[in-house]
Amino acid sequence: MSFDGAIRIKVYEQNLIDCFSFNVELFEQTNGWRIYVGESRNGAVIHDTESGHIVIAGATTFGKSNFLRMFIANLLHNKQGICI
Repeated sequence: MSFDGAIRIKVYEQNLIDCFSFNVELFEQTNGWRIYVGESRNGAVIHDTESGHIVIAGATTFGKSNFLRMFIANLLHNKQGICI
């Protein structure tokens, strides 16, 4: 890792969304060991579990268990021949 001495800051003119509606079609963006993690201002966030680990942390009642359920559901959806 290197640092070139410059700090880059992105300024967005829109707020983050308050509520995200889940839709199983989001899983269609992934296959194999790639998992749909969520949305950013730049589009879908996809994690490739073959490329490394993922850390899930946060305060109580902030959705870690729901995220893990979605993570497992996405893996099952990507597996051929399994219906959820």
